[in-house]
Amino acid sequence: MDVLSAAISLKVDVDLQFTVSAANLYRMLAQTIAHGHEKRTLRTLFRKFIHAAAEVAIDEAHITVSFGRRANNPFLAKNGFAGKECTIPWFVNRTTRPSFEK
Repeated sequence: MDVLSAAISLKVDVDLQFTVSAANLYRMLAQTIAHGHEKRTLRTLFRKFIHAAAEVAIDEAHITVSFGRRANNPFLAKNGFAGKECTIPWFVNRTTRPSFEK
């Protein structure tokens, strides 16, 4: 009985930690983008900036993520997300390259 209750509380703790972490990441995104987006709800930030279709091309060294035309993509490109590369160690150290259509 104690083992079951420990697993349940662990699950709740992990769920809560993921929720709090995601909320903080959304707030950091909103502050980076600025232009009045700091006061938007998390759902609105997700809908406008995160929930987007993209084409992904993977080669031996890079992963290129090309986002299509959207009204909010210029905010992301203007704030340094367009040229920002990130290395993914667990994926054979490939780097990601986001790009936005103009």
